[in-house]
Amino acid sequence: KCNLLHVNAKKSCYLYFNPNSREDISLVNEDLENLNLVIDGSVFSRVKTARFLGVLMDDELSWKPHIESLNSKLKSACGRIYRIKNCLPAELYKQIYHTLFESHLTFAISVWGGVSLRTVEPIFVTQKKCIRMLFGDTEAYQNKLKTCAR
Repeated sequence: KCNLLHVNAKKSCYLYFNPNSREDISLVNEDLENLNLVIDGSVFSRVKTARFLGVLMDDELSWKPHIESLNSKLKSACGRIYRIKNCLPAELYKQIYHTLFESHLTFAISVWGGVSLRTVEPIFVTQKKCIRMLFGDTEAYQNKLKTCAR
């Protein structure tokens, strides 16, 4: 209040990061369910996942929600690139990749990029698919989509 800033309780929440991973988490969660954070009469809700500056953080700092969200965004970008690919000259493919795909991939990577390879693998697969679609053999990519079941 002294700096005339007000906290919007409807838009604000809090995450609890367990400082001791050896502690029984179920006991901590039971205690936290009864805990209310109140500042100036405003009650703040506890959440498992929160978006902060475009990055999804979870209470375990595993970054899995962010990676799942990012992977769906990258798949959408890959689909958009596939739809406009035939309308553009091949000289622009690299610029389109950097603009529509890589910009999402590299955003805040210094925050979440230190996770294990197993966690990041879905993003790596999506990236390879997009690069093969743009720069690889187009006929082979299209034939891969054709199966005898269709």
